[in-house]
Amino acid sequence: MGQFNLARIRYNWKNVWLPGATYIKDDIVRNGGNTYICMVGHVSDQTSFKTDLTATPGKWLLNAEGYAWKGNWQVNVRYAVNDLFKYNGVVYRVLEEHLSNSAATTGISEDLGKLQAYAKTPNWRIDWTPATRYRVDDVIKYGGILYQCLEEHTSSTTVAGLEQDQARWDIVARSDDWKSNWTVSTRYVKDDFVRYGATLYRCNTGHTSATTTVLGLEQDSAKWDTVLEGIVYKGSWQGNLDSSGIRYKVGDIVKYGPTLWKCKTSHSSLASFDEAKFDIWCPGLGYEAVWNNAAVYQPGDIVIYGGYTYVSMTNNTSSPPSVTGVFYEGESLQGLYDWELMITGYQMKGEWDNGTDYRTGDVVRNKGFVYIAVRDSTNQQPDALDPESRGYYDPGSTRSTEGAINMYWQLLITGIYYRGEWLTSQAYVLGDIVIHKGTSYKCIQAHSGDDSSLVTPDLDTTNSYWITYVGGTPGNVLQYRGDLRTHDGSNHTKLAIGSPGQALKVVNGTGTWERLGEVAKVYYVATNGKDDAGFGLTISAPFASIKYATQYILQDEANRAPATIFVSTGLYEEITPINVPAGVAVVGDELRSTTVKPRVGYETNDMFRVRNGCGIRNMTLQGMSGVLGSADNYGAQIPNTGAYVALDPGSGPADTTVWITNKSTYVQNVTTIGTACIGMKIDGALHNGGNKSIVANDFTQVITDGIGMWCNADGKSELVSVFTYYCHIGYYCTAGGKIRATNGNNSYGKYGSFAEGELASETPITCTLNNRYYDAEAPVVYNNANKIFGLGFTHAGEAYDDATFTVTGSGSGVEVDNNFIEQRNASISEIRMLDPGDSSLPGGRGHLTGIRNSAQAGTNLTINIAQSDAETVPAKYVGRSILTVSNISAADPTRVNNPLDAPYTYTGVAGTSNNQFATVSLMTFTVVIDNTGAASVTVTNGGDSHRVGDTITILDSALGNFGAANLTFQVATISESMQIFIEEGKGVGQYAIIDEYFITTKQINCIRPSDGKRGWDHIVPGTAIETSLDGSTTYRIEPRIEVAKPIYTASANNTNISDTWQPVAGGVGTTMVAFPATNSNKALYSDAGGSSWSAAIVDNDFVRPTCMVKCKGKLKYFIALGNGTKANLSTAGTAWGSTAYNITQRPWVDIAEGPFSATSHTVLAIASDSDELAKSEADGTSWTYISSGMGTGLKHIRYGNGKWMAVKEDGTAYESIDNGTTWTSTTRVCPTTYNVTDFAYGNGLFVAAVKPNGTASFPFNPATPSTAISDGTSATTMTFGLPSTFFISDTNYSEGANNATWREVASSGIINELNWGLDYSDGVFCAVDTAGNVRTSDGGDVWVTHNQITPPAGAFTPKVNPMTGGAGPKFLFIDSSSTATVNSIKTGAQALMRATTDTGRITKFVMTETGSGYDSANPPVIHIHDTQKTQEANIQVRIKDRVLGQPAFKNRGAAYTKFNAVTITGNGFIDKYQTGGEVIVDDLTLLPSPGDNLRFPSITDIIYKIGTATVLSGVAPNIRAKLSIAPTMGIQESPEHNESLTIRQNYSQVRLTGHDFLDIGTGNFAETSYPLLYTEGYGSVNEPQQPQETQEYNGGRVFYASTDQDGNFRVGELFKVEQSTGIVTINASQFDLAGLDELRLGAFILGGTNAVIREFSKEQTFVANSNSIVPTQRAVAAYIQSRISGGGSNIAANALTAGTCKFSQINHLSNTGGLPINIPVALHATKMPGGTMVAQAFNNINNDMGAMMDSFDDLEGSDGYYNDAGNGYGGTQ
Repeated sequence: MGQFNLARIRYNWKNVWLPGATYIKDDIVRNGGNTYICMVGHVSDQTSFKTDLTATPGKWLLNAEGYAWKGNWQVNVRYAVNDLFKYNGVVYRVLEEHLSNSAATTGISEDLGKLQAYAKTPNWRIDWTPATRYRVDDVIKYGGILYQCLEEHTSSTTVAGLEQDQARWDIVARSDDWKSNWTVSTRYVKDDFVRYGATLYRCNTGHTSATTTVLGLEQDSAKWDTVLEGIVYKGSWQGNLDSSGIRYKVGDIVKYGPTLWKCKTSHSSLASFDEAKFDIWCPGLGYEAVWNNAAVYQPGDIVIYGGYTYVSMTNNTSSPPSVTGVFYEGESLQGLYDWELMITGYQMKGEWDNGTDYRTGDVVRNKGFVYIAVRDSTNQQPDALDPESRGYYDPGSTRSTEGAINMYWQLLITGIYYRGEWLTSQAYVLGDIVIHKGTSYKCIQAHSGDDSSLVTPDLDTTNSYWITYVGGTPGNVLQYRGDLRTHDGSNHTKLAIGSPGQALKVVNGTGTWERLGEVAKVYYVATNGKDDAGFGLTISAPFASIKYATQYILQDEANRAPATIFVSTGLYEEITPINVPAGVAVVGDELRSTTVKPRVGYETNDMFRVRNGCGIRNMTLQGMSGVLGSADNYGAQIPNTGAYVALDPGSGPADTTVWITNKSTYVQNVTTIGTACIGMKIDGALHNGGNKSIVANDFTQVITDGIGMWCNADGKSELVSVFTYYCHIGYYCTAGGKIRATNGNNSYGKYGSFAEGELASETPITCTLNNRYYDAEAPVVYNNANKIFGLGFTHAGEAYDDATFTVTGSGSGVEVDNNFIEQRNASISEIRMLDPGDSSLPGGRGHLTGIRNSAQAGTNLTINIAQSDAETVPAKYVGRSILTVSNISAADPTRVNNPLDAPYTYTGVAGTSNNQFATVSLMTFTVVIDNTGAASVTVTNGGDSHRVGDTITILDSALGNFGAANLTFQVATISESMQIFIEEGKGVGQYAIIDEYFITTKQINCIRPSDGKRGWDHIVPGTAIETSLDGSTTYRIEPRIEVAKPIYTASANNTNISDTWQPVAGGVGTTMVAFPATNSNKALYSDAGGSSWSAAIVDNDFVRPTCMVKCKGKLKYFIALGNGTKANLSTAGTAWGSTAYNITQRPWVDIAEGPFSATSHTVLAIASDSDELAKSEADGTSWTYISSGMGTGLKHIRYGNGKWMAVKEDGTAYESIDNGTTWTSTTRVCPTTYNVTDFAYGNGLFVAAVKPNGTASFPFNPATPSTAISDGTSATTMTFGLPSTFFISDTNYSEGANNATWREVASSGIINELNWGLDYSDGVFCAVDTAGNVRTSDGGDVWVTHNQITPPAGAFTPKVNPMTGGAGPKFLFIDSSSTATVNSIKTGAQALMRATTDTGRITKFVMTETGSGYDSANPPVIHIHDTQKTQEANIQVRIKDRVLGQPAFKNRGAAYTKFNAVTITGNGFIDKYQTGGEVIVDDLTLLPSPGDNLRFPSITDIIYKIGTATVLSGVAPNIRAKLSIAPTMGIQESPEHNESLTIRQNYSQVRLTGHDFLDIGTGNFAETSYPLLYTEGYGSVNEPQQPQETQEYNGGRVFYASTDQDGNFRVGELFKVEQSTGIVTINASQFDLAGLDELRLGAFILGGTNAVIREFSKEQTFVANSNSIVPTQRAVAAYIQSRISGGGSNIAANALTAGTCKFSQINHLSNTGGLPINIPVALHATKMPGGTMVAQAFNNINNDMGAMMDSFDDLEGSDGYYNDAGNGYGGTQ
């Protein structure tokens, strides 16, 4: 078989040509409609087939022509030859390959030369649209018409429509376009077809329809043709109260009333039907029942009116049919009358009544006759007309029979009606039958029997009113029932029957009726009685009801009361309420035999309503029943019934006849039984005056779910032996009601005694809370067992300009410079402890209470704590372990040996730190390396002593040793660190962060918080740090309180005046002042913090200043001096006065303020060319001059610590302690190798900035030999050029001249030799050198370095100018060259404080520095560092102005060892949230009484009770007082200052003595299940609830001494005795223990000290260090012995102070006050004394001393030599 070889096939089909494809010879492709054969192998062009087709040599040969359909033309499409596409209605063939146009708007117009029209047809574009490009032959639909485009164009807007381009279109076909219902805001075009209402319309003109249905199609009616009219049923007509209503259109059919109406005018309906816009389409009838005056009636409505039936003829309201109705007589009455009478009928209305409205057709009976109403009437008697004129029934007529009179009634039926005996008081009508003297008569005309013009029936001879009906016996004298016939001796006469209770007696031979047993004002009620006249006056003829008896008395109360109503045994069902007259007692026979209950239907009314002096006695009241209402906010439910006994409300609260004026109603020996009702209620709101009281005795309430006794408003009641059972509430007082009860009980039920609310009408006592009564508080006085050196503030106050510090204690001589106080602005006045928001106490949890012990030794960098310290975990003290890390070095692929093996995990990896103090021996990490070489690090052991930002390095050798770079990262967060504080002995007042702790040696390495370097800080900045510590050093390890530093900012303030500047500036508050040296504006100020400046007002004598001070005392002026004859003064820096203020012309170089107060101050100024000082005590307005003797060259002057210091440039110093009058040369400020460049005072320190003029040896870092260091980290020294530095001194008034001690600061951070300017404000020293280097310090000792500020022109003048009184310290400094810039620094002092802890909680913060420059809106963060804490304390940092700093001491005193305290008074205050049991108030309008209610508006859930009120000052209504309150005020509740308070004296109160609570909470009668309660025990649903025995809400109070079902005795909530166990509970803020021999307590509070004693302890080491444990005598003795004795009588303490004698260092005796030690008794020494004493003894061998020396035994040691331990004298032989 021959072989088939595919390679022999010549052509290869490649489908569509592709750009950038590889083609070989004989490949066939399709491009457009043609196919081509590849002639030359090639890679096709990236863009166009045409490029390859026309190439030379040609790459393609046409194989066959064809066409390719491309659909509609598109922009940016490459078309090939013979492609076909459609554009509008034309199909085009592509003649030349090209890229189509990119703009659809121009279409193919630019490519027509490359195209050929292939076929043409209209282009269907569907509906016409606005803003559309249309071309020739486009066909569209517009409305019902088809158009073909004649001219290319862009269509118009929707509003204009196709009509605007009508000429460009030709109509192809036309028809209607159905648009359904007409709609608003719609574009309609010609031939649109719509339905509007019932009518079809065709649009004849294009338009946009109306915008609202109210306007409707009617607005454009001319643009529509009506095609077909119809109707649409719209249901019942609907109106609307607004103007829009329902839109009705022509042809709409609506039902209105029973009639159908057709709309003839389109409109929107209103509130009432508009007949003018409708025609009746189909009348109807509709039955509407009885006519109603308020109803709206429509035609066809049928109503009944009286006995007649009418149909409405119109739309009408309030048109009675009887007035406007007419008879229908065959013709249409539509619209002529409102009503048409349809049917005459009748309606039976019973007996005629003169108060009833009658209508036509009503039928009534008037005694014997029956009548029908023919007109509407009220009080028109049916037979008021004479008989002959009377009308008989004539339907439809209202006239009498004769037609002369309009009638209201027509007679239907005549008859008779028997009325009994004829009486003169009766009215008689037609048909009435009466009997008179035995004869019957019939009434023939209505009349009244007491009409004086009439006669009795037997004498009516004319028969005008009566006719005889039945004749009687002649001569009959018996006329009325009960008449007796007697004989008077001549004729028969009658004896009328007597009154009830009278008996027939013979008097003077004649029978007569008289009463038996009648007593004045005594009345009787019995079940066999009768409520009628003549009854109730005797026991034989009693009343039948109590109510009738009380009403009888009320009818003639003046003559019938006071009275007693005796109620006989029996049951009385009464109509209630029974209003008992004043002074009337209702007395039953006996409690259980006389029962009163309400008649059926009266169960919810009050039973007895009582007035002044009433009594209710000896009866049982029962039968009242109701239901409890819903519970109020406090759980109380009120029955819907009245009370068995209640105050009579009378006609209203002003009705004085019912007031209790002088005698309360007395209820005695009464029992009430009922359900959900009230036993007795005294509602004070019912009476505007009187006593509003009822008293009761032996009154028992058995009322299930009710209220036993209720006093409301200022109602009052006294109760003796009043018992309640099963009540919802036993005793209830509301809105100021008061109950005082004794020997009573509340048994069962829900609540016992319940007091709620206060009297609303009371005018309360008012006052305002004064949180600012007290002065600043500094409970801690720091001392070194000799001198006072500082205070610890718990509240540093605010608004102080004057302050007096008074120090007391065991020493003497201390003196504070109270005329030169330290102020702080934007400072922490208090750290307020806040409630944690849960049940725990404030202050956090788990805090270290403090580990206190004596040190072994120490240095200026370390301390060796007690050897007995048992702590084995360094982290407890040190902390600062690494928690998390950040900034891990970048991924390094070389850390990965084989990516397939990743990740690599390394555990227990060690690292090193760039922090030389960090402990890294225990530091380990887990490191994971991924396949990219990126590392993640987890801390497994963080070591200790780290700082945030430390760099940790892990060697590559620990991470596989693959040759990668070492791994580095930074410490992100660390754990807490503790603080060590020296409390006593050497180094007292020093504190440091615990950096490292070595368990074996007990050594702690310290870091000073001020700059983070090794060493100690001191609570009094600038105090020299001890170089060594010893056994006298007592330390405490405690939580460290770190306060965030104030924000430091540096600003360049553009004054817009380029000039050289005077070397001074300054300011107050936000106002800066500065002085150009040459500009015509001699003084500038800025009120905008430096952002904009203005020229200050100056007078012609203004002197450009060279020195300035802003005074704090007296008028607080700016005083600026220059080389001129005038002093410049200003109050605010915005305007200056000079002309009036003369001063000697000198080159004044410095000025300072000395002692100051609100009323006085001293200012001193110095000049460089004279020793004469200028002194002003008048705010610079006048000056005196002092020749000081200091010579010339003075440069600086400052005041502090009670003395003035003046300094020359070379360091020579002078002092004055008499306010500048005399001056004495004193110790140089600095060595002669320095010159002073500036000088300042603050914070108790004088500080000098100095510039060197020599060299010295300094420690240096061998790694950087050119850098001198002074932080104690290197002992290697070399000689350097001296840097500029600072010297400080705390010299004060008490030191004599030349006794001042100056020392160079420990750490200035300065390494240059430039001039430094210096000043002080608000706790901060600020120094700036001429190059702009900045340092700040709080004590001049340790200085913090800040970023350098580039001088704006050349170099800064070495002068720093402070601003005062603003939001913290601000300093200005001036360039020495011409510039427009004044530079400034805003900073502040960092606050310093300690925390006092107890039982794991922080109890208070003690501040030694209150700080400055903080933002009150964003207070600083307080970080409490404590390695042991488990919960943070919730605190509030309070920022205030003019807060006190440390006082300046003129003398720090001597021998202050104990009992030290300070009191502060001044013109400032502390704004302290008041807590505890007392509050201070102002503007008290009246002194309150104990027990009054005190309300704070901000405390809605507690009402406080006032105990005592102590007047502090003032008289009513402006009393300042101290109120003791209960409960105590908590931290969370404590209100703001000046909150308005109200005190209520009329509060609801229940006072119970000898009261019994029995099983309260067990429920009502059914729930209690008595007596099963006791025979079977309590069930789960009816256990007694002791808390429900007394309830107090909204100011109500229950005072009680009670027992309960278990015999437990209670006096309120304060004292309880549990009889079964003997446990006595006392819960009182204060109580007196006098007279007790023994007291055993669990925990109690002692008096006002607020010391909570929880334990009496025998423990002898005091290890708990607690404020709540009291040791026994033996424990105290043992503790002292352990501290100072090693056994026997040997003292083994590190130091012991007895009086002023101090024993220390085992063999050293000194006096803490520097005084001689006197030994007034014989001294026997058994060993040879050494030192100078021996020398003196030998020198005095021939005097009396020789005798003493002769008595010494063995004065020398065995070697005959004594070394005095280096006292400088050497040994003496």
